[in-house]
Amino acid sequence: MEVGDIDWDGMWREKQQTHSFSSDPDSQQRRWDQMASWYRFWSEHDEYPSKLLQRVQMDREWSVLDIGCGIGTLSIAAAMRAKRVTALDISAQMLDILKIDAERRHLGNIRYLHRTWESIAIGADIKAHDIVVASRAIARTGDLRESLRKINQAARQFAYVTAWGGEQGDFSREFLEAIGRRYTNTPDDVFVFNILHQMEIHPNVEQLECRNPILYTDHEHALQSYQMLLNLTPEETDLARDFLKTHLTRRRDGRYETPETKVRWSLFWWKK
Repeated sequence: MEVGDIDWDGMWREKQQTHSFSSDPDSQQRRWDQMASWYRFWSEHDEYPSKLLQRVQMDREWSVLDIGCGIGTLSIAAAMRAKRVTALDISAQMLDILKIDAERRHLGNIRYLHRTWESIAIGADIKAHDIVVASRAIARTGDLRESLRKINQAARQFAYVTAWGGEQGDFSREFLEAIGRRYTNTPDDVFVFNILHQMEIHPNVEQLECRNPILYTDHEHALQSYQMLLNLTPEETDLARDFLKTHLTRRRDGRYETPETKVRWSLFWWKK
């Protein structure tokens, strides 16, 4: 078998089935809406947004499409550097947070789209943009090839896609094992690279190693965070409480954090 004959998209779909999250849009929307109020806290000290923005080329006359914009860290920055921004997300609650931030900064050049990327038709629902960014937004797509095809179709100048490159450290694995769940890694960058290659797109690839320390006031605060993130059962909650009490690191300021917080993201970008 030739490398080009490998069904990377089929293997991606198989990999997705090993995860507990639902691919149903309504279920995903409810889940992201529930997590929206926690999202700023989770990302407060994340190095990832600034490292990505350093690599995204923008121009004052360009337009930017931010796929899976979340609470809008990238959309806000893009609105300050580009002519107009389209912020697309499945979560109405995430978009509401973004709107409040944009209004506070007097930014009027953002269009908000409460849609899934899968439901968007390029040319009908949105026009092509100079820059398209899918920042940590493809992990739950069912059809990776189609998502990447549409990203390429929607970009006039540059396209940027980031994919999971693997977590450095054993905390997540040990936590899940402690509460009785099986650890399965998120479908990663190898799928994105090989599907793009089969599409005859040869992207530039960079590794973004980022720290994202999440600082908790106490063990119960950390437990609440994991309850929201993982939908813990009562039995899992008791196990998680015991694990966090013995595995979180106490800082000099009295707050707690996980002992390993480095995450690697793979950035794929190409010029049209």
